[in-house]
Amino acid sequence: WNGATCQSIGPTGSTYQTSSGMRSCSPKSVTRSGQACGTIQRYDASGAGNGHDAWVWDGTSAVIVGLADATHTSSSGSRFADVFRQNDLGFVVGCSDRLGTAAGEDCWLWNGTATVQIGLVGGPFLGGTTQRSWPLVLTASGQVIGCSLRYATGSSAGQSAWCWNGVATVPIGLTGLGYTGLSGYQECWALRVNGNGQVAGCSQLISGVNTVAGQDAWLWSAGTTQRLGFVDGIHATALGYRWNEVNGINEAGQVLGRANCYAAAGADN
Repeated sequence: WNGATCQSIGPTGSTYQTSSGMRSCSPKSVTRSGQACGTIQRYDASGAGNGHDAWVWDGTSAVIVGLADATHTSSSGSRFADVFRQNDLGFVVGCSDRLGTAAGEDCWLWNGTATVQIGLVGGPFLGGTTQRSWPLVLTASGQVIGCSLRYATGSSAGQSAWCWNGVATVPIGLTGLGYTGLSGYQECWALRVNGNGQVAGCSQLISGVNTVAGQDAWLWSAGTTQRLGFVDGIHATALGYRWNEVNGINEAGQVLGRANCYAAAGADN
């Protein structure tokens, strides 16, 4: 409904409709300017389901968005793309399944002109042929916050938080010595984001190969990660175990959190 009449939107053509006329098109959201996005069922020549595509309606026509290369298209032509969110700039973020010899899913951003793959890829983020990234937040300015799974010798090794800044995907959070195990194990979560793109989260403290020794809170702002929370005597055991967590962030960048206290024997206090 455009304020005057109801109109059908979404992609058209034989890929999205069976010979009997069956279609399945689902809207996701609409912006203040009237841009809509959603997903639509794909069909093969026999009329069987063949995945689904993501689309954006600009008020005049529908554009297919998402990753459609060989890694994200099966030998039978199926694709699976899902829309996560859009903002008032017309940016859309979503995920596409990795198919064929690949596995997992990759994150992408439609910037109004093209689909760009985002998220952390390759190296410790690729386990054999499996790679998995997903978005958490799309800000009003087009910044995307997300997470990517980590792998070591083909096995799961935690996850890393990241930010797409409009140019590149950069890791965020506490990730250095004390937060990454000897095998590369790491657990870093982006938990809260404000309208200025500041991100608050938590990183597990790791000793040895993958022994968890608590967690620290952090704030990522203007490209820098700062550790937050209490690390003094009553907030850590004799062995150094401590627990800080994030509960909220406001537009001024102030972060609300909680730290555990410990008795002399190391028990919660």
